[in-house]
Order: sequence, then C-alpha cells, then structure tokens
Amino acid sequence: MRHRTFQALRQAYLGNVESDSLLLARSQEKDPLIQRYIDLARKEVDVYVEWNRKPFTSEFRSLPPRQNLEETTFAFLLRTVAIVKDEFYRRCFVKPESSSVTIAWMYLLKQCIFSTLTLLYDVQWTTEKMFLLDNTILDLIHDGRPTALRDLFKALDVPLTRHDLTFAEQHYERLLFLNVGQFGSFFWRMIHWMAEAIEVKKKQDDPDVKLAISIWKHFALESMYRLLRCSICMAHLHTLTDELKSQLTDDTVNYARLWYNIHNRVNSDTFKRFTDNDEIHIYPEEHYKQDADYMHQAFLP
Repeated sequence: MRHRTFQALRQAYLGNVESDSLLLARSQEKDPLIQRYIDLARKEVDVYVEWNRKPFTSEFRSLPPRQNLEETTFAFLLRTVAIVKDEFYRRCFVKPESSSVTIAWMYLLKQCIFSTLTLLYDVQWTTEKMFLLDNTILDLIHDGRPTALRDLFKALDVPLTRHDLTFAEQHYERLLFLNVGQFGSFFWRMIHWMAEAIEVKKKQDDPDVKLAISIWKHFALESMYRLLRCSICMAHLHTLTDELKSQLTDDTVNYARLWYNIHNRVNSDTFKRFTDNDEIHIYPEEHYKQDADYMHQAFLP
C-alpha cells in the first residue's frame, strides 16, 4: 500500500473522506483488499441485502437436509470471513500495532473451518489438506474470492448439493452488514448443527474428530460471542456461556440439548426485555425433536 493511500484511508476512517484522493489512490493500487477498503470508504459498496431467514427458521425442514446444511455452513463461514476482513481493516488504520489480534482472528477462522468440515462433512485431514485450508483462507481474506470456500470443498472431495452459488456466496461482500435478526437465523442454526454433530460423534476414536470437538467447544465458550457484533448480544451470550461453563465442558452432558436450552434462554430473556410476556418459549420441544431428526439425516453417508 502506498503511503498516500494509507493516509487517505486513515483520514476517511476517522471521518474525513476525501473522495478525489481516494479515487486517485484506487487507480494506483492493484491489491484487491486495498481496493475494497477504498470502495467502502467512498461508500461505493451497496451494503443492503434482502436476506431470506425462512430457510433457517419457519421453513427449515422444507429443503433436503444436505442442502440446508450447505446453505447454513456457507453463510456462517463466509460471514466469519467478512468479520475477519473487517478486523484487518480496523486494525490497519486505527491500531496498526495490534497485529497479534489479527493473527488471532485468522486462527479463529481456521479453527472454525477445520471443526465444521471435520464434524459436518467427515473430512480426514492430511498435511496436504491443511495447506489447502491455509491457502483458502488467504484467498478469502486477501483476494476476496467468494468461490474459494467452494473450491476447498471440491478439493477435499466434499460433495455439494448445488452447482450454482449459494445466497451467501452471491452476497459475500455484504454479509458483514446483515442485522442481528438476519444473521441470527443462520448463526443459531449453525450452533444446532454443530451441537447435534458433536453429540452423534463424541464417542468416535478418530483423533481429528476429538480435536474438532475440543476446538468447537472452546470456541463456543470463549470466542463465539464475538461474532455477534452487537454489544448487547455479545454481553448476553458471553454471560450465559460463562455461567454454564461447567456444563459446556462436561462430556457427559448432552451438548445438543444444552444448546437448545441456551437458545430458549436467550430468546426468553430477549423478549422479556422488550415485551410484558414472562412466559415465552420460542423453540418448542416438539419442533426441536423434529429438527434434530432432520439434521441427523445429513450426517448419513
């Protein structure tokens, strides 16, 4: 990045947007990541997206299980990518000395992809596959290539249910700007997919599976709340996971059932805060059991 570009972007981030200087800088910069920063600063990126929550909520069981799993996985992981890219942007122009934080975010992304592919898609990892994972993260973060995740699935011989791009892939650059109601639909659905997978596979002796379970459980306990990007939501989930830490780390506890209870607790607390209803049970037991049976079908060979 040129020094003038850095200074123009830094000023823009602090509120002083010099559009002409940024436009000139964009013509001189070839790095796609820097070009995106400039487009964001000049408000050239359309951040609005008509996100359909129904496939993750009221119409959850309307799609084939594997397709629904695919839609959820891509949405969750690509939004995580968008958050990591945003952290790079923030740290670059506000706290350039905090490189250790951006490295931590990169590791978080890698751990998310590793654990989801292992538990949801039975990937058996080799040294070569781990390097593929590293290269994919670079492609996603630096080059901003939305099909990089799909290419990784193919390279790992993970069968995909659709050959066209998922909705999340089509709106890759705008996932960061989804509101809590929009991203919450697939955020919670992903938690339930992973919780069911852990409960199904926790007795397996496969070292990759054991590692993936350990990584996801620690992620859910220590870091996952950071993905909410809403201070109230983050504090709420962090408080709950801290309160239930002993259960979340207890291998004898039904992990899927525990997250069902947490989900209901979050929804109940939220509605109590904004309504007069003290007896709201958002996720009925009957629906949970039907959803669990449906999700288990995606784990079958």
